[in-house]
Amino acid sequence: MGGDASDVEAWKAKTSAFDRVRSVAEGVSQPRTVAQISKEAQVSEDTAREHLERLEELSVLLKSEHGETTRYASDPLYSRLQTLRDLIDNNDRDELVALKDDLQDEIREWRNEYGVDSPEGLRKLAADTSTAAETRDIKHTARNWELVSYRLSIVEEALDSYARYCCDSRT
Repeated sequence: MGGDASDVEAWKAKTSAFDRVRSVAEGVSQPRTVAQISKEAQVSEDTAREHLERLEELSVLLKSEHGETTRYASDPLYSRLQTLRDLIDNNDRDELVALKDDLQDEIREWRNEYGVDSPEGLRKLAADTSTAAETRDIKHTARNWELVSYRLSIVEEALDSYARYCCDSRT
């Protein structure tokens, strides 16, 4: 965790070791070693290892072996299902439809602006730009497009599953 020493101490005082390990491990974009996670979570390596193994058993994390090094990363299926649950719990059907419309509008704008149908098409355009700044901008838009497309797929899944998983009478 970044920040000054008082922020770290406050985090440690208000958060259990398990929650700190989970927070760090779920938040990484690339698999991390026990040592890396323990350092950032402010726990011993033994404590981190114990909690990471438990999180793997719960299918929250994926464990991979690289030679003699064990690495942990967030399980994408678990993350997707958590996002699906959050969408259903925090939005009614109309809000999900509005979110879907917003995401579709964003993709439609990129299609119209760049004249391509996918992030891959954008990456092909990036190869033909005249400046590094243009290339970076197009590649950034391609990454955003992929994220929006992923988010859209979860929103569509939430809409398809809404009646089945919704906990109350919001319809």
